Amino acid sequence: MQRNARTRKNQDVLQSVLSAELGKLPPQALDVEEVLLGSMLLDKDAVSAVIESLLPEHFYKEGHQMVYTAMVSLFNTGNPVDIITVVDQLRKDGNLEKAGGAFAVSELSNRVSSGANASYYAKVVIEKFLQRELIRLAGEIQRDAYEDSNDVLDLLDTAESKIFNLVERNIRKGSVGMTGLLKKAIEQIQK
Repeated sequence: MQRNARTRKNQDVLQSVLSAELGKLPPQALDVEEVLLGSMLLDKDAVSAVIESLLPEHFYKEGHQMVYTAMVSLFNTGNPVDIITVVDQLRKDGNLEKAGGAFAVSELSNRVSSGANASYYAKVVIEKFLQRELIRLAGEIQRDAYEDSNDVLDLLDTAESKIFNLVERNIRKGSVGMTGLLKKAIEQIQK
């Protein structure tokens, strides 16, 4: 919970900085987020294809984070992931209204006809998150670089560490997901 609150705070700060200084919104793909969640509601294979690499904070919209968190919870407990179970899980978590209500969740599945491209959609969502994080980190690095009291070598070490941690938390998870996708592709070809 604390991590999600920190992520939302970072997103809010990032959005206000970008809006005020650059007149730009942070990188996002809300349509792709909706199609991805809709794919996962329609196809259980879509859930298993993306769950290893996708984290709730990868979603830009807070309601989408909540829907995805409900899906992960259901999947991890061996329950089916569909409109009814996701709405029920959101209700149990006290997040149904924050996520847009039952109608908004059901509308997600109307945006797609299958879960066939879920891995591609997840990749786009992760890329947009990484762009937002790079912008946030660049802002922190820039702010620290303006401080005369900071040692330049310490700044470089800190910058390197921040970017390395971003890569470590996100890219490695994606490579595990790709391994799973390759195994599934081989199984399908063999069938």
